[in-house]
Amino acid sequence: MNPLAWIPTLLFPFGIGYFLTTFFSSLPGGEASGCGRCLFRLSLAGGLGIGLVSALFFFWKILVFPSGQYFFWLETALLLATGALAVLYGRRGKTGDVAPAVSPSEWDGVSLCLLAALLVSLLAVAVMFYYFSAERPHGGWDAWGGWNLRARFMLRGGDRWTEMFGRLSKEMHPEYPLLTSAFIARGWGYVGGEDPALPAAVAAIFTFGTVGLLVDAVSFRKGKIQGVLAGLLLIAPPLYVLHGSSQYADVPFGFFVLVATVLAGRLARSGEDGLGTALLCGLVASFAAWTKNEGILFLAVLAAVLLAGVALRVAGSRFGARNVAYILVGALPVLAAVAYFKLALAPGTELLELQGKEQTLPRLLDLSRHLQILKAWAWDMSVGYFGPAGILYLLLSGVKAEGDERREAILPLSVLILMLSGYYLVYAASPFSLDWLLGTSSSRVLLQLWPLYLYLVFFLALPPVRAGRLERVPAPPGGEAAHRKKRKKGSLRH
Repeated sequence: MNPLAWIPTLLFPFGIGYFLTTFFSSLPGGEASGCGRCLFRLSLAGGLGIGLVSALFFFWKILVFPSGQYFFWLETALLLATGALAVLYGRRGKTGDVAPAVSPSEWDGVSLCLLAALLVSLLAVAVMFYYFSAERPHGGWDAWGGWNLRARFMLRGGDRWTEMFGRLSKEMHPEYPLLTSAFIARGWGYVGGEDPALPAAVAAIFTFGTVGLLVDAVSFRKGKIQGVLAGLLLIAPPLYVLHGSSQYADVPFGFFVLVATVLAGRLARSGEDGLGTALLCGLVASFAAWTKNEGILFLAVLAAVLLAGVALRVAGSRFGARNVAYILVGALPVLAAVAYFKLALAPGTELLELQGKEQTLPRLLDLSRHLQILKAWAWDMSVGYFGPAGILYLLLSGVKAEGDERREAILPLSVLILMLSGYYLVYAASPFSLDWLLGTSSSRVLLQLWPLYLYLVFFLALPPVRAGRLERVPAPPGGEAAHRKKRKKGSLRH
């Protein structure tokens, strides 16, 4: 294996993602939604590049060279092209021109302590991630028996790689989309062997990238302390790093769901034509469908919420039809890959094939099944993910979402509720043993929405700067004494 091959394997996609995000942020509406912020671009770059390179590699193997040869030159050209776009257009806007909803304060002692706690926690998570990856270099069962197995077929199969979809058993889920599998197959071709470090590196990119995205998303609207607290709570559950290091697709899926939903919410708030933000939102949302089957549900939910916002102006939403069109344009290229894969290659989904009116309706009407699902979810959210900690924080800090904040919050809240409802119905109607299904998937399914849940919690909570706690409000002219004197004078007037 050539160590230098790791440069194009990982750095090329990162560069493509970073340049592309820079370009989108330079388009109308990009800066206003925070797409140009440094932490946002750095956190999104890896996942965005992986998704784009994966879809292109799939098209390359289908339409050009089934063996995948010469793809390196296409990727190099894409890197140069996106770099040129970033240089030409990236200087148009300035991130500093757009202020967050909460006036940022300087880093004081409390905020610096919290930041230090987050950095130390991230270091501990990195050590745990390395330990889990070393203990299970090929990942968990779904990784070596599904995601990475299909990557091996794509690498070894040459011109006949598509035959795997008719040969893999249903237990290997050959109908699952190929974002991680295609990217890993392409990377193994670059490094010259099936190095297990590559799937682990991909898992790390999404695991830690999600942390950066959540911190930035909350900080942009609610201030630094809120963002750091959200990041701390995200990585607090051991299940987060355990599932992240398992090389499953749940963390990547949650990564794309968080970004797409947050960007769509910001478009609903602004009401302006946000070409850059909408195109990026559509592209990222399509990557969710290219990652897992649940991505089809996410696209349907997001489309329904967006169209409802346009037609009904739900909760004062300013979401315009033009932005919906931009999102669709951004999603179309990758949706073409998803459609071709599902219609021409992938076998049917066993979960749907085994459904029938005579069998499904009794399962949906069985009260014991509903109680079993709720019990499993309550256990996973309270013990597995410390979900009640978010509710407790809301109770202690207070909740307030009016005007623009309400418009921005209603969309992710709707997405979260509808996604959970869809998952619930799948469990209730499942023809498989509910004990087995919940035991093997419940914590992973909830993990997909864990970042979005935390984003909503800290978005709805009153930030410390507004509540008068923790974060220090900049002193008025004349110092604190003048401020107290002014307050006292005002109180005498009343």
